[in-house]
Parts: sequence; C-alpha cells; structure tokens
Amino acid sequence: MWQKINRGLWYQFFFISAGAYLCLFLRTSGLTAVYASALVGLAGSLLFGSLNKYQSSVYIGSFIAMTEYTLLTQPTFIVLTSIIAALISILTHNKLNGIGGKLGSTAFFPCLIL
Repeated sequence: MWQKINRGLWYQFFFISAGAYLCLFLRTSGLTAVYASALVGLAGSLLFGSLNKYQSSVYIGSFIAMTEYTLLTQPTFIVLTSIIAALISILTHNKLNGIGGKLGSTAFFPCLIL
C-alpha cells in the first residue's frame, strides 16, 4: 500500500508543480492569473485526455499559481505547496466526490498553511 501511495505522490507532485510553474510562466508573460489558469487547465485536459487524475493535478497546480505573485517568487513556495497538495489529493481521492470546489480547496489549504 505504501509503495502505491509513494508512487502516486510523486506523480501528483510532478503534475501539480508542472501546472503551477506553467501558470507562473504565463503570468510572467503578461496574462492575468485567471487567464493563465484557464489556459493551463485547457492544456491539461487536451494533453491527458481520459487520464482524469493527471488533468486534475495540473489544474490544482494552476490554482496554486493564482496565489499572490510575491509568494510565487519564493523558490520553495511552489515546491512545498505542491507536496502538501499532492498529499491532500491522494488522501481525498475517493472522498468528496460530486462536491464542487474539491480542486480549489486542495490548492487553497497548502497556500493557507504556508
């Protein structure tokens, strides 16, 4: 069981941080946080097709990158929030199904903690 959680944690961490860094790149290119997050979510859904867990991980990362810009410039902020968000995502995988705001809440709590 721990091996499955460990492997899932790394996948979640990778795709969450990739979504966050991509959204941060788009924000530094001049897009607003909302447009950058929408483009990252669209790219994630088109790129991963039916792999729903990776789509949602990329979108969680884009929500993390919608945080205040001064926090995003700290090198460890995205890494730490991605790790915490990956843990929350794995622990709530089969919970809260059908309830709106799960992805946003998964991104909000690590940002609130840090």
